[in-house]
Amino acid sequence: MRRKIRFRRTHTYNEELLNIREFNRELAEQIEEKREYFERCLTNPPYLPSPGLNMETLEGKITRPDWLRGYPKLYSFRVNKYARVIFWWAEDGTCEYLFPFAKHYRRS
Repeated sequence: MRRKIRFRRTHTYNEELLNIREFNRELAEQIEEKREYFERCLTNPPYLPSPGLNMETLEGKITRPDWLRGYPKLYSFRVNKYARVIFWWAEDGTCEYLFPFAKHYRRS
């Protein structure tokens, strides 16, 4: 039985993904593939992300951008060695993707 969870991408998430796509199309595609995989893991039994996603709570670890500090509790999951997706659980129970983060952009 599938679990119903709503997922939402913020405007900032979409903008940053476009910025990443400009420099590295392959990385942007990996980010979207991992996001879709993450959603499948949470909505299908056993309802747990695989260890490869390396989910973590980011309390106290966010220094930039400043606007992310205003969220009560942030989480992230790993895309690859250099990239993560930052998200939070909104009050209405929606999983909201805030920001794809890549340490290094490189031209593809």
